[in-house]
Amino acid sequence: SPYGELVLLIFGLFTLVLGLSRCYLAAHFPHQVLAGVVSGLCFGYFFTHLFQVAQLASKPSKSTLNHGMVNYLVYLIRTPGLLIGFGFGSLLLAWMFGWFLQTILGVDINWSVKLAQRACRRPEWVHLSSSLMVGFARIAGYLSGLAIAICLCPPPDRSLWTPNTNLSVVPLAVISVIVTKLIEALCRRAVSALLMPILPPSNSTGPGVALLASSVVEGSVGPLIAVWVLPSMLGKLGRLHE
Repeated sequence: SPYGELVLLIFGLFTLVLGLSRCYLAAHFPHQVLAGVVSGLCFGYFFTHLFQVAQLASKPSKSTLNHGMVNYLVYLIRTPGLLIGFGFGSLLLAWMFGWFLQTILGVDINWSVKLAQRACRRPEWVHLSSSLMVGFARIAGYLSGLAIAICLCPPPDRSLWTPNTNLSVVPLAVISVIVTKLIEALCRRAVSALLMPILPPSNSTGPGVALLASSVVEGSVGPLIAVWVLPSMLGKLGRLHE
């Protein structure tokens, strides 16, 4: 496509501006931003090829390892409950490991938060949302949202997922990102408002249950929109144009 380079340039500039805003406004360290960009690219690559895995599994493969990995991914897609189990299982293991480090060994797992509070010019901007446990809570939300979306919207036609670098997709992508972030913020605030009066708040030792629950709900919004809402809308628009 003649607009492919322009789309990639816009995406690169957006990622750069977002990373700088994280460093200067959201009190993130540079290594956290770089790790987030790399993991986000890997996550996007997985989403792009998620619904093409089943077709690869039906073809003969020269590599037994690759064929086994493909079959395992197909099994995960067809068993969304495992995704939820992986997400909350990782959250439980992280909590147990953090409790062991902090209670038994005396290691402060939130050392980066305290370091950021000392290094940041506005310490009140530093929030526990960048702590380790909240990160695992988001992972649980991502996998739970993906599992629910797969149940609500089975893998669509291949035509919906062919590479598209047309310039017309840029406004749709920008609108989708803005709407997703707004919904995430609303869900986070709603869950926090419901749970804060009845659950203990966050403290210096770690995030509270209300923050973890709101992070799970916040993390589930993105996969739901990407895997369920947008494909459903694109499918309906495609049928209208036929």
